[in-house]
Amino acid sequence: MDKEKLKEIFNKHSALPEEVEEFDDGMVKEVITAGLLFCLKEVLDMDDSSFVSAFSRVEKTVSKLAKDYYIKLWTYDDWRQEARIILYQLLERFPDLANDEEKLRIYFKTKFRSYVLDNIRKQESQKRAFDRMIYEEISELGHMIPSQQMDTADYCALKEKLKELKQKLAPEDYAKILLLMRGGAFKGRSAFIKDIKVEFEDFDEDN
Repeated sequence: MDKEKLKEIFNKHSALPEEVEEFDDGMVKEVITAGLLFCLKEVLDMDDSSFVSAFSRVEKTVSKLAKDYYIKLWTYDDWRQEARIILYQLLERFPDLANDEEKLRIYFKTKFRSYVLDNIRKQESQKRAFDRMIYEEISELGHMIPSQQMDTADYCALKEKLKELKQKLAPEDYAKILLLMRGGAFKGRSAFIKDIKVEFEDFDEDN
């Protein structure tokens, strides 16, 4: 998709009439993607000497923040790319910064550091959510697995076992396993646990 097409999509949807109160999911994704890609293309295509000069004056800040903070999956090229976008937005809002090196460095460091910290907070929030999910799901398996102290590797192995059983068992028997995971009761529960427990021997501390 070329730059003009991206701009056309962004302008079309960002100028919807007031009576349109909601976007459908497809439109939201299209608008956001078009807007971000348009901004990115503007930055990457830019060969203006003032922008190149401005970036060279803040690149040390980018390098320092990349060493001081860790964002999963970001390479140094990603840091530079994100920094270019932040710098572009900053110069769009405050064009006079291009002529004031000291202010440029201060403004950029403040804005880019804030952006980095926001990403780190999101990263930590996602990790906490994942850890909580593991704890909650594993704790629900107490009826079949003696130990609820399970690390991430064992958790993944258990998920694979459940996936295997879904293919192996009749639908009604797999449904019973899901019911057991939630602490549910059904006729023949004790006998079913005795029969199915062999499938979970690898997770039994006594073996």
